[in-house]
Amino acid sequence: MHGGFSARLSTGERLSLGSKQKALLAVLALAPDGARARAWLQAALWSRSDAPQAQSSLRTAISDLRRALGPAAGVLSASRSDVSLDLERVRVVDDPGDGELLAGIDLPDADGFEDWLRQARQGRRRRPVPPPARPWSAEVVVLPLLSAGYAAAPSPLGDLVSEDVARRLGRTGVLDVVSHLSAREFVRQGSGLPLASSLGAAFVVCGRVLQTSPRIDCEIDLHDIAAGRFVWSRRFLCAADEPFERPDSISAGIAQAVFATLAGRAVEQARALPLEQLSGRELTVAAIRLMHRSAPGEFLEAGRLLSHALGRDPRQAATHAWLGKWHVMRVQRSLSEAPRQDQDAALRHAARALDADPDATLAHAVTGFVHSHLMRDFTAAETHFSAARAIVPSDAFSTLLLGAVRAFQDRPAEAIELTERARSLSPLDPERYHYDSLGATAYLCGRRFQEALDLAQTSLKANRNHPSTRRVEIIALQMLDRGDEARSAARALMELEPGLTIDRYLARHPAAESASGQEFARALAAAGVPQSA
Repeated sequence: MHGGFSARLSTGERLSLGSKQKALLAVLALAPDGARARAWLQAALWSRSDAPQAQSSLRTAISDLRRALGPAAGVLSASRSDVSLDLERVRVVDDPGDGELLAGIDLPDADGFEDWLRQARQGRRRRPVPPPARPWSAEVVVLPLLSAGYAAAPSPLGDLVSEDVARRLGRTGVLDVVSHLSAREFVRQGSGLPLASSLGAAFVVCGRVLQTSPRIDCEIDLHDIAAGRFVWSRRFLCAADEPFERPDSISAGIAQAVFATLAGRAVEQARALPLEQLSGRELTVAAIRLMHRSAPGEFLEAGRLLSHALGRDPRQAATHAWLGKWHVMRVQRSLSEAPRQDQDAALRHAARALDADPDATLAHAVTGFVHSHLMRDFTAAETHFSAARAIVPSDAFSTLLLGAVRAFQDRPAEAIELTERARSLSPLDPERYHYDSLGATAYLCGRRFQEALDLAQTSLKANRNHPSTRRVEIIALQMLDRGDEARSAARALMELEPGLTIDRYLARHPAAESASGQEFARALAAAGVPQSA
């Protein structure tokens, strides 16, 4: 990134890129989570073009960049609202000692890019001197969306959408979300952003909504009030008859985009500043983001951040609960050198979370998670899942895990119903792959193999290093008589779990004693997983 900008494939081949392609690749590589809104890119790189020309130019630049990337084109993706670079598949060399940031990229017709680059260079020059710590607030206000048009006015539909977005963000357990009634009053007084600022809110979500059959069109803005900055503006579309409960609903998309941005910023802070300058809440949000990424190193870093957060505030229930979940996931991801110690640590942290807050639903769910997935004690697990759902009937994680237990018990109809319900409630974009993975398990139990395969492969796109999802993919392929693909997937699994055998799978999998578990073990064996060491 510093000195003369260049890009190479993993083979060492240097890419031949034009100035706009270099700039596009650079701003994505330096963006939080590798994503930029189309509107931002159009305004930055084609500042002097009208909107239709800027949109067309961006499409052409994306196409040209994919062509230049050749076999690595999959690292670049584009949706209707965003363009993204898969940072887990890209190595960014970002050493200020190499020279000026993005030296040699000169875009005199791109005023927005030049402004961004000037600010970025100034920030890099200041980086060696850490800025003074400021309390990091996770308080979010979601203002009711106004009707689109010349005279914006309160919209009943916008009120429903914003209420559901606020509800989903509140379910994360790590963000403080201002009540919807208060947010509605802000708008009624005509003082949404100023009043939100006076109350100390860090972030404000606002925007407009337009319903034109057959679709709903939302233009959403995210503001960082604490820093006095506009973060992004994105467009979200859905069918007019789409219910809010669906996992791909418009409110789910908005909530996931907001959380992903806030979590990405927390990760940036955690990596740029001494940990002592960060609040326990900020460290926890950063850890949540990292623990659900594919790279093992980032997962292990999440555990370190959570432990440091507890050093700052030993009675923080949410942090204890997330660290308990991290210990279970370390076993599941085959990263644990002492599974029994991780099991005990997970129970210990969940218990401390409940000591601090008896209504901590995640702590109840994590306790059940240990009993169901590590100890095969489904009765005890259900007791804890029921406790979580008694406190919050719509708790997504306990509903998901109860669905998984039903799959382990060969009760497919209940498993599918519960996991689908959990997927509709899932508040966090980083966790999406886990919900899709256990949803795939439920469909596998129901012998709906194509649906299981589709959901497993969707999950693997988000986290390709989750062994249990890879196993579901292999079994589904084998049961669909797609043996060559199953064997290829089994080879990928053995790279993740070199010591995996059928005997070990049966010794630890919660469904091993069921008829389905035995059948699925045979499918894994047929795909090439060895019987014993």
